[in-house]
Amino acid sequence: MANAPPRLSIVQIADHAHRCRTDRSPLETDLPIDFTKPFVCPSLTALYYTPFWSKLEPTDQLRYTQLSALSFNELIAWFERGFSSTLRALMRSDRLPEELKSLLPGFLEDECRHQEIWWTLNRRVDPVRYSRNIASISKIAPAGRALMSWLASRPLDYPVVIWLMLVLEEHGNEIARRCAARRPDEIEPHFAAAYLAHVRDEIRHVQIDWHLLDSLWPSLRGWRRRMNIELFRLVIARLLFKTEHASMSVVEELVRERPRLRLLLPQLRTQLREVSQDREFRSMMLSARSTPIVFHLLDLFPELESVIA
Repeated sequence: MANAPPRLSIVQIADHAHRCRTDRSPLETDLPIDFTKPFVCPSLTALYYTPFWSKLEPTDQLRYTQLSALSFNELIAWFERGFSSTLRALMRSDRLPEELKSLLPGFLEDECRHQEIWWTLNRRVDPVRYSRNIASISKIAPAGRALMSWLASRPLDYPVVIWLMLVLEEHGNEIARRCAARRPDEIEPHFAAAYLAHVRDEIRHVQIDWHLLDSLWPSLRGWRRRMNIELFRLVIARLLFKTEHASMSVVEELVRERPRLRLLLPQLRTQLREVSQDREFRSMMLSARSTPIVFHLLDLFPELESVIA
């Protein structure tokens, strides 16, 4: 395929892991958090794509990006914990090539290390709020938590969870790319270092996901294949594009800190509900540019075209 993203062989992935994996934390510096800088690029947040963004005071915009980054870290750590059970299940399988399975222990080690990085970073920002590794801003419905836990432990029958891994890991690369595109002094240094360290591992992870999907997706048949497609459609629609619930949890935290914004909550809620139809927002979340491997694989499996319609 002419514009296909580069694909690494299993040998190349193993070599990349040998050369690029590091156990050193990107957060070793004792320098304090710089609260004068955003923790993430504003264009990665939903509120940025609403008319209301330009009406916020610069200090409110700044704090919103900081709270958004803390929420992102909570969510990423939660998903990576779920994906750890996925990797353990795959490591026990006899349906994968042994050379592919040999990459999974390192993948699992990376995921466990990443979780600690995100929680450590949040504790640096707010030691009291994050004295325990518990989400404080983001909210996931109990039904969503139960479904994710159930799917994550059954990747052989429901490889939709591997699609989700791939989508979120490529989106993690987009976070790093957008933050790196800012001037070096624009993103808070601890967060910038964490994004860079994360993307070094995600380069491997998205390639492993690709191999896993090649091994598991084509063998799905009948009702199980149809169910995986419907679950994938649900995940894309509610997790990636219907973001008002996750975004509102950040806005509500901002309003808690800035009570003068409380009267604006109904307007903010309406605009965040509409942002899912914004072309630039959708492109940032899922597109051939931001998630190239996902889109390449969607082209290879025509039955998945409706997932992003």
